[in-house]
Amino acid sequence: MNNPLFSIVLTTFKREHLLARAIRSVLKQSFKDFELIIIDDGGSEVTERIVSSFEDERIILISNKQNLGVAASRNIGIRSCSGKYISFLDDDDEYYCEFLLKTKLFFETADENIGFVWTGIRRVKDTDTGVKEWYTKIFPKHFQTREEGLLAVTTIGNGFGLTF
Repeated sequence: MNNPLFSIVLTTFKREHLLARAIRSVLKQSFKDFELIIIDDGGSEVTERIVSSFEDERIILISNKQNLGVAASRNIGIRSCSGKYISFLDDDDEYYCEFLLKTKLFFETADENIGFVWTGIRRVKDTDTGVKEWYTKIFPKHFQTREEGLLAVTTIGNGFGLTF
């Protein structure tokens, strides 16, 4: 694939039971100009089977021979990106189908000093009777300072909804 607009870095480690759902959420995007770089942090044949079952040329699988941790795996993924924008997705998270489109539209209209976008979140738990919502958090459109925005991003993690 030649320089997609988005590179999505999805890290996974021993959570194959969640991976397929995360991948499906990327493939369901209404905006299709992306590559999905999956970093299997420890290399698993099960992960390889799951990824290959999708038969999509936009998916790239990189398997670490040993567990290096999420930060090192994300850095490996970042170095492999060819897109203009880089988004993170953890194996236990999902994107809404308009995530990439809305992120693209935001960057197209944003001030050139904007370096990243981080979306609100909907925290859910799978139960025997379906998905139960714990809470939804919507962040303000603008923060007073850059530091305030960075603090908000890092208080609950940055493995999801972050694009830079």
